[in-house]
Amino acid sequence: MALMTSPRARIAGLLGSLLLACGPALAPTAAPEPSPSSASASSPSAPAPPPLASPGASAATSATAAGAPTTPAAPPPRDATVRWARNVVDHTTLYRLAPAPGGGLFVLGQSDSFLGARDDLFLTRLDAEGAAVWQHLGVGRMVRSIRASREDLYMLTEFSGRVRFAGMALAGGGDTSLLVARLAAKGEVAWGKVFDTPDFDRAAALAPMADGGVALAHGAFREPRKGATFRVAGGQDTLISRWGPGGELAWTRSLEWPGYDSAAGLVVHPDGILAAGTRWKSAETDMPGLKDRPCQGWVARLSPEGAIGWVKPLGEPERHTEVLAVAEAPGGSLLVAGTFAGRTTLGEVALDPALGKGFVARIDGEGTVRWARVIAAPTCLAGSTEGPAYVGAGREVLRVSEDGEIARVFVEPTPEARIDDCTLAGPERLYVSGLTKPGGSLGGKPIGPPMTNRSPAWMSTYEVAFAARLDL
Repeated sequence: MALMTSPRARIAGLLGSLLLACGPALAPTAAPEPSPSSASASSPSAPAPPPLASPGASAATSATAAGAPTTPAAPPPRDATVRWARNVVDHTTLYRLAPAPGGGLFVLGQSDSFLGARDDLFLTRLDAEGAAVWQHLGVGRMVRSIRASREDLYMLTEFSGRVRFAGMALAGGGDTSLLVARLAAKGEVAWGKVFDTPDFDRAAALAPMADGGVALAHGAFREPRKGATFRVAGGQDTLISRWGPGGELAWTRSLEWPGYDSAAGLVVHPDGILAAGTRWKSAETDMPGLKDRPCQGWVARLSPEGAIGWVKPLGEPERHTEVLAVAEAPGGSLLVAGTFAGRTTLGEVALDPALGKGFVARIDGEGTVRWARVIAAPTCLAGSTEGPAYVGAGREVLRVSEDGEIARVFVEPTPEARIDDCTLAGPERLYVSGLTKPGGSLGGKPIGPPMTNRSPAWMSTYEVAFAARLDL
């Protein structure tokens, strides 16, 4: 397949890449059916866990020698229950979430594709009971990430032309540009900065830094004409950049892969940055074509000053191992989740496709795979430096212990529902977002009409977005 060089071809590549970058949130595929059970492959250093437990059942079992005292199993995780579910703004199909101080939720969202709404970008703060605290409507959709620190909020979007939000108006110079902004507690803009190159810029994820700055994972096809200096080796290269508390660009590093390289996310630790994503050998820009080609996941470590410590592969070169989500984990490590095809390995752990098409793995600060488990294809990953993590897999939620034990804690009976994003707000609360049919519900809670209506007349839509609170 030839490289796409015409403007029309590049736009087609952009739309294809949006489907990949946003995953199921933009792809009109049916939600996967929950598998009745799933077991993980094992290695000598990582014994396989038992099959997934149903809600209310323990994920842990114990075996003892005859006559030996038994060790009680850990208490089973409780069934997760839906406290509330909301459609925040009309005709929106993609929400990104971040927990807010005091137990509430920030929701960054965008309009349905090609709707042409006057305000195609919004940011809303909900309280712990799902009521709106404040909201800003703007222009500049293709939302990618939102994260909150104790006092500030950071948002990352990708846009074409101009972006206008909460009194901020900025123009981009490339086919698509990246916006990173630091906001105050009520959504006021402290600063907003544009990063763009002569071609398409891809926004992936961000993470707040301890000094009030922010680290970004993004991508570029060409070197900039001015400003940041980096090399693009071929296709799209992953960039990691750090921005200071006042919005100044401190540094930008390219991983310089000669093929097509895509970032999935990053986490920040006191002694550096861990990032992960996927690499294809091909440098083509037709993402639907790359989807089925051999690829490897990767994980990289950078120092706080931007020096690349190492980049290590995940998976086998001629297999298909794609990293879709990244989350923090205890002890300076990180969790990754993704999909794979055919028998492959992550580190020393063999993955068996007969057990599922997805995986979740824990990787330590030196890039070693501590364990990996086969699951249904994941759609989101929520982690913490303390306690278990949670994986959204279609209309299921799985609980993952620090040692890789897995239990199913929520299954939505409505087949049209799909969970696309998730974030933890303490050990007993998980916020999720996704899509379902109009008039639908989640966990028996009706989603209801939009909290904000921008359109004066009803327009039919096939799917509606929701944000919901699950009590764990």
